[in-house]
Amino acid sequence: MDFKILNETQARELPGFIRPDLLEDDMSGYIFYIAEDERGILGMAVIDPVLTGPELLSIAVIPSALRTGVGTQLLIYVKRDLERMLGMQEKGFDTYALFALMTPAMTQEKALTGFLKSNHFFEAERNCIYQFRIHDLLSSNLLGRGKTGSDYKVMPLKAVSNTQLAVFSTELDNMGRFADYDYASMDRDISMFVIEGKRIIGCALFTRVEENLLDNEWIYMENAATRPQVLIAMLNASFEEAEDIMPEKSEVAFVIESREGEKLLKSLMPNAKPTDEIISMATPLYPADPAIEERMTSDLGMRMITEEIMVCKNCMHSEGDVLSCALYSKKPEGVLDGEDCPHFTGK
Repeated sequence: MDFKILNETQARELPGFIRPDLLEDDMSGYIFYIAEDERGILGMAVIDPVLTGPELLSIAVIPSALRTGVGTQLLIYVKRDLERMLGMQEKGFDTYALFALMTPAMTQEKALTGFLKSNHFFEAERNCIYQFRIHDLLSSNLLGRGKTGSDYKVMPLKAVSNTQLAVFSTELDNMGRFADYDYASMDRDISMFVIEGKRIIGCALFTRVEENLLDNEWIYMENAATRPQVLIAMLNASFEEAEDIMPEKSEVAFVIESREGEKLLKSLMPNAKPTDEIISMATPLYPADPAIEERMTSDLGMRMITEEIMVCKNCMHSEGDVLSCALYSKKPEGVLDGEDCPHFTGK
């Protein structure tokens, strides 16, 4: 059996091997791996090769080759090629993983989950999807209480400079937060940012997946527990803009990744119930880290980090902001979650 890589044009000539909803996307950045022998093409795997965690978007094998090991051999080849590719990057000694997101669009979810588990994938996360009418969200009593005051400004993505976005991403990266968002793919009118001085301290990012459907990519607010009204004002600005420019009865979908995010959503819509789930499957890539499962299942959503839950409030090494420390450029996850710190020294 041979393995090859196709370009997007070649792959589009084989639509039966690609998950149908992907065919509507811009797939120019994807990698298309195929397995073939004298019979022709037997299977294809579609990969989005983002360095923070490549995603297996689709894998398919022709019916006559099912349960003959074609899918497994193709996946092994994919993993080895990704290991080689990631090992050549500047951060080649970091830990990477290959993710497979089990979304409602994957109709063969049960069979695919079994296939992934047999190839050493484990369940990394299980997140709930909520979907609401934008008009109903604007009718929430909570949204009407949002205000920013003179210290903060709420502005859409189209008004934020590339320099501000770069500084914001760097700050998040230094805090150990995932920040590799493609701002160019976000809705520039509806996605909102909160600016303090010239710094970005919060954002609500949305993509327009259909004419009448928004997808919430991320909601973040620095020290959210102390700035709830600013957070609410930012969301209110996003939904008011969406109400103005989108068709009547448009909706917005949220994927909830944390208890804090679910708490906020329940505050907006007390009777909210999930409409579906997204399951994240993952397997370690080069080089494998024994702690990868623990690291990957940690909270990647909005987190309300305050001094009250950290030992840092009484430590002599603490400097100003709760995340600043004379000894750490990036505080360990355990310390952020309130666990003991090996360098704690009382004031």
